[in-house]
Amino acid sequence: MHFNVLRLEKRLKKLELLLNSTNDINKKIELSRDIRSLRIMINYVSGCEYKNPEEVKFFDDCLIDKNEELASFLNVYGWDIYKSMYFYSSGFRLPWRIIKDRKIDDKEYIELLELFLKTYDKRLLEIYNYLREEERIELCPKRFESNKNALGLNIHLTSIDESYVLSRWNNKISSASILPHELGHAFLMKGTNSTKGLVNKNSSIFFEAYSIFLEFIFFDFLRNTKYSKNAIREEYYKLDSFFALVEHHYGEILSFGDKIISGENLNTYYIRLLLSNVLAMYFTDLYRNDKITFMKEISCFFELFGCASEEELLSHFNLGKIIEGSKHVMNEYIRSYRK
Repeated sequence: MHFNVLRLEKRLKKLELLLNSTNDINKKIELSRDIRSLRIMINYVSGCEYKNPEEVKFFDDCLIDKNEELASFLNVYGWDIYKSMYFYSSGFRLPWRIIKDRKIDDKEYIELLELFLKTYDKRLLEIYNYLREEERIELCPKRFESNKNALGLNIHLTSIDESYVLSRWNNKISSASILPHELGHAFLMKGTNSTKGLVNKNSSIFFEAYSIFLEFIFFDFLRNTKYSKNAIREEYYKLDSFFALVEHHYGEILSFGDKIISGENLNTYYIRLLLSNVLAMYFTDLYRNDKITFMKEISCFFELFGCASEEELLSHFNLGKIIEGSKHVMNEYIRSYRK
């Protein structure tokens, strides 16, 4: 699966015309951001060298407002978050064994992915089918120039409400969960047609929760295939990466108050990623053990995501509840390992 470069170039010309024909400052900012994204994608898939101007503003004041909201939120709730995650800060490590990564060809991978989507949620399957038909999915092992460490990207163009999914698929099981992860972002971004909407979703304290949850249940699906051992291997790496996050960034939670007072720029990414992981594991626990409650909770998440304040999100998905769910996932992994 690859992008259709001609379609990308057609959209680029369309947005460039719109940019030159509007005097609305906020619209210019939005179109400039989408034009940059299209050029990045075209460069990635075709080797062209579209250059983006360096002195262009890509977000309006809503990004500043959101950062201030997050700073205020973490200043108030930082201690509660810190205490709730103390259990994971003790250096605890999961048992593991060496399992060799396995190769899988494109045809078998696509068949497995589509069967997984059918068994999980037809709405996500519809998103996948639509993106595939529109040639908006790119599977390629090459690194992204704009984000060299990323394994996948979901690029959403708010001016035309379109998502594009990129996965560094390398024909190994270890890269199989990237596409489900990015499809989760595309699903949540559907209908996002404003800069404010984009910022609210991308800056949420649970911005990665749904996508990480999809990775966990994709591993569960693979456990019923010939790749069952690899599924356990990949779940271990997912859980271990969470412990590494805690180890390296747990102490930052209490530093936000001092940074706000001193006027330092705040990087909330890792704290939000920690919270996203915990909520993802809570959803995973419910999906495995209590489908009725899962359906209620995930529906509530879809309703609140991008609309509710961070306080409202944390009020519903309270820390005690989601931490307990994450512990259940850890314990299930240990039981699976011992088998």
